[in-house]
Amino acid sequence: MTSQTNPTVSIVIPNFNCLAYLPQCLQSIEQQTYTNYEILFVDDGSTDGSREYLTELSNANPHISLILSERGGPGAARNLGVAQAKGTWIAFLDADDLWTHSKLAEQVAFMSEHPNCVLSFTNYEHINEASEFIIPCFQYWPEFQRYIESQSATSDYQVLSHATAMLFKENIVGTSSVMCRRDAYLQVQGFDCELPSASDWDLWLKLSEAGDVAFTNEIRMHYLMRQAAFLPMFQNVLKQ
Repeated sequence: MTSQTNPTVSIVIPNFNCLAYLPQCLQSIEQQTYTNYEILFVDDGSTDGSREYLTELSNANPHISLILSERGGPGAARNLGVAQAKGTWIAFLDADDLWTHSKLAEQVAFMSEHPNCVLSFTNYEHINEASEFIIPCFQYWPEFQRYIESQSATSDYQVLSHATAMLFKENIVGTSSVMCRRDAYLQVQGFDCELPSASDWDLWLKLSEAGDVAFTNEIRMHYLMRQAAFLPMFQNVLKQ
């Protein structure tokens, strides 16, 4: 950690009853090769001991802040976190998801060199409770997979052509893979908590109209599938 008083990146983590997953989540942040960040946990009314755990954590670590709220949902929790964030860029991470070690460094490097980029995201792997891989995100979306195959092969970040149209076709963006510019987020007023669903999708579309969107085909996040009811959907894709 280099500077908590003037961090470049603010990591915003909504939490609701994810005590069992918080140590791993934090470990994936601590293993980042990029270190100029702050962490803002927004506890959304947890009853599993998360609040007590996060209170002790924030008291012992100056780069970790805790915001307490009461069941406003993840979008509202993220909005609260961004409102108090100090960083130029916001990186979202759900409390039960994980990052690979180079995730922040790569996004910061690209977005620093491309000031018109307001949103970047990565490919990610769905995993189960046993940390077994299920399917990469981009492989699940046929339109986006065709787009990737039509591009020159690269593992680097690249600007997404016709971003609004591409994002409208398929909700390919995993929230825990996102880094966005804080000023752009505030400009489009963040997550719309009045929407009954898909407030994340709505936000990506709004951001895509405010500037460039970039992505990498490399897996830089692991998304935990906690409900077995969702697994058959991905298993069907694997059989195709």
